[in-house]
Amino acid sequence: MLVTLQDSKEVVIQFRPEPLDIGPFKVARQALGQIVPDIELLKDEELEYEHIWAYWMNCIPGKVWLDGVRGGGPKAIVTINKSLGRILSRGYVEGNSANVIDSKLRPHLEMLVSTQKSEIQPFQEVAQEFLGKLDQLKVLPLFISHFDLNQVNILIDENYEVSGVVDWELSSLLPFGMGLAKISLLPNSIFKGLGSTLCKIKNRPFLMIVLIISAACNTNIDAFNSGELKYVSWLVFISFGMGVNTDAPMI
Repeated sequence: MLVTLQDSKEVVIQFRPEPLDIGPFKVARQALGQIVPDIELLKDEELEYEHIWAYWMNCIPGKVWLDGVRGGGPKAIVTINKSLGRILSRGYVEGNSANVIDSKLRPHLEMLVSTQKSEIQPFQEVAQEFLGKLDQLKVLPLFISHFDLNQVNILIDENYEVSGVVDWELSSLLPFGMGLAKISLLPNSIFKGLGSTLCKIKNRPFLMIVLIISAACNTNIDAFNSGELKYVSWLVFISFGMGVNTDAPMI
């Protein structure tokens, strides 16, 4: 909800049925600056008693990609992609990838390898292979990875330059580059042909990336069901694309 204050400043008010972790927003804003909205909780005991939490965010100018790109043609899409890549590639944070790999990604892969769940077993061979390659990622710097890049979370101006990126609540600190390849596929209709996409990638080596991305969002592998696994598989496909070379540096 867009609200105009007495001083004519516009802010976005959002009501949620659960508390929002605003930590990732703060990390992203510190790393990337004003393209990430500032966000704060509006403390209201009556609303919270009703299990409603209110947040305000500053209003970032621009239109969502889905609307702003209309009529711009291929050149507009190229401009947006370049702009988005330049912005997100600056998202370095303090720390190193080794800690994330050893404390989060490696334990999760080990759980995937050892689970008896039938939905996971087709992925266990690549999980085991990837366990042996995790150390290669430790040379990469740590950065804030937006896990939900899509055509309504990216704002653009009249020149097709990115003016803002919103919805950082699913973001994680990961080795540099994870998720950036999704930029090249954003212009496509990412919801089209999900079934055929999953069929194509079923036996591809890069499915190991499913496992590393799921580590950022799911720590309880036994809670996975087949639908969730397919969803993560799809997210990874549009994040990294076909033909990942597992023998090359994984960025």
